[in-house]
Amino acid sequence: MLRPAEDASVTTTSTLNVAAKAAEFKVAKVALDGRDVTGTYQAGIGYKISDGVTLAGEGETKAFKVVVTYTVDPSEITAAGWAALDTACTVDGAQDATLHGLANVVSTTGDTDGAANNEACTTVTGTPGIKIVKYINGDDADTAPGVEVAVGSTMNITYVVTNTGNQPLSGVTVTDDKVAEADIKAATGFDGNLAVGASTTFTATYAAPAAGMQHTNVGTAHGTPPSTPSNPNPPEVTDHNPANAHSVAGPSFKVSKALAPDQTTPVTVGDDNTFTVKYVITVTNTGDKAGVFEDLTDELSDSPPAGFSGTVAPATIAGESLEPGESKSYTVTLSGMVDPAEAGADNTFAVKYDVTVENIGKTAGAVPAVTDTPTLATGFTVTRVQLGTATDLTADAKGVYTLLDGGALTLGAGKSQTLQVTVYGTVDPQTADWTAAGTCDTTGAGTPTKGLFNKVDMTGDTDGPDNNDACAPL
Repeated sequence: MLRPAEDASVTTTSTLNVAAKAAEFKVAKVALDGRDVTGTYQAGIGYKISDGVTLAGEGETKAFKVVVTYTVDPSEITAAGWAALDTACTVDGAQDATLHGLANVVSTTGDTDGAANNEACTTVTGTPGIKIVKYINGDDADTAPGVEVAVGSTMNITYVVTNTGNQPLSGVTVTDDKVAEADIKAATGFDGNLAVGASTTFTATYAAPAAGMQHTNVGTAHGTPPSTPSNPNPPEVTDHNPANAHSVAGPSFKVSKALAPDQTTPVTVGDDNTFTVKYVITVTNTGDKAGVFEDLTDELSDSPPAGFSGTVAPATIAGESLEPGESKSYTVTLSGMVDPAEAGADNTFAVKYDVTVENIGKTAGAVPAVTDTPTLATGFTVTRVQLGTATDLTADAKGVYTLLDGGALTLGAGKSQTLQVTVYGTVDPQTADWTAAGTCDTTGAGTPTKGLFNKVDMTGDTDGPDNNDACAPL
């Protein structure tokens, strides 16, 4: 401090020696009372504050407002550097390496109280920051519905984490509200430390949502700034980012096959032992996107009935594009031949039926007798009836066969029993009514003279006889 004597005047010059104790800080500008004096710098002296100030008497003062502007590259400041910048300043009258923070010293000629009060120092703290951007299959997809993914596919998730603050971060990790933390993989060689301005990538996979479903999950980046004297346990910094995806079923095809509308039944084998059958194959796109169905093939089974052979044309139907809900039908023709010797053309036949008895009451009870009456068209004769695979039944005088004696079976409430019946017979080709044998009618009481007609009866049949008929055309 300059102290002029009473009634004396003193003229002094002053300079400011700016000391940036952190090497990363550079003086960009020095302003004196709003005037740029950066250009006054002299090595070893500093910045000139005044060319001379006259203080006329005791107690008179002159104040200068000095503003020092620094530039700094935060990426060059280490965690230890931030700790030093935040350490309480040491003002000891000398600019030495023990000083912390940002310090500067002013000097003036004729300073009567020495240099001890000519230092000023301020600590410096940083602002940490972190940012995460999450991608699904390379798409940022912040907004629903997001990226479209295929049903059953695996989504590739990428998390890009960037240090947006001015302090280095340690312990950098990523968590996700859907993906397990153990399934999120850091980039190869990443040690958890992220420098200022640097970025790193984490990856994961996740199953695509079901068709028509929306998927949203949120990734969170975590990082810890350096510990400093004023903040020895700094809280972690975090950032969140969602990503969205939705699935569509895509094309889905259903194939059905039926006799062609103009195909007569039963199929007639000609005098030359040949026959043809026409079918219609229909392909429908039941999905919600257009697509091409795979080629269809149609051929005889690996084990056709003995004596039967044939070919299908066309054997292959080339795949075509179908819009959602669109169908296309294709006609195929089976051209066949029958070898009578191998086909067992001995004028015999066998027909199997299933007879089901059910207790629809609320208590257990004995089942009444169940009988079976097969009736055939003209020219057809029953030779035997078999119950199961080994028991031959005997008909009474009216041609009725007893499948189950009354009381022989007890059924609990809601229980049922199925009996398999096989009717064997012969046909006289000369007298056979093939027209009647080739059709069936089971409406109401049915028409016993058509097809291979079979009727079962049971005393006390509570649901009536309408479902007691079965018929097989020949």
